[in-house]
Amino acid sequence: MKTLGWTKIFHELEREIAAEKGDFTLFALFMRDEELELWDLVASAPWLWPDRQAGTAYLIEAIRSKKGKEVLSTLSRVVVVDPDAPSVMEIADAIGMQHGTVEVRDSVLLGQPIRHAYIFASQRLAS
Repeated sequence: MKTLGWTKIFHELEREIAAEKGDFTLFALFMRDEELELWDLVASAPWLWPDRQAGTAYLIEAIRSKKGKEVLSTLSRVVVVDPDAPSVMEIADAIGMQHGTVEVRDSVLLGQPIRHAYIFASQRLAS
């Protein structure tokens, strides 16, 4: 993944989806330690969570239709996580931003060792 171009694409994607569906608690790309060069899209929002399977399918289709199959092929998986999970709240408290880009390296996020991450939204949302 050519980092600068792809991060811009996912930054735009986060803004577009948030404008259509609502804000994200977390929207990020994670590269796990065991992965070579594939990224996980990790997303969390109250509107995604009630039906994780439908939320995951929505995100996959949004990536494909808005940004193309090539962008979708850069991902190893799309993960929808509970917006009220303590680990999601920890990231929100540490980073606390909307529609931005924060780069993180060699950390543990959501209980997983992460070699590299780009976080585009991380915030507590009012219930």
